[in-house]
Amino acid sequence: MITVVAEYGEPRRVITKRTDMEVMQIQDVWIVQDEWWRKEIDRQYFALLMMDGEFRTIFRDRVEDAWYEQAY
Repeated sequence: MITVVAEYGEPRRVITKRTDMEVMQIQDVWIVQDEWWRKEIDRQYFALLMMDGEFRTIFRDRVEDAWYEQAY
């Protein structure tokens, strides 16, 4: 789990155990909703360009109301 400072539902800062970095730009946003018949999945993903030039994908689990970084 990570900490995200959001403004109007959009991430502005991402805080992990190792970094605290501002978001330079949101590259893409998409929603995944699935498996409502078993364990509901409802996530909003953000592809981000960070201030250090690194690209990250994070998501907000809208069922748990928690933020995570997508590992590839």
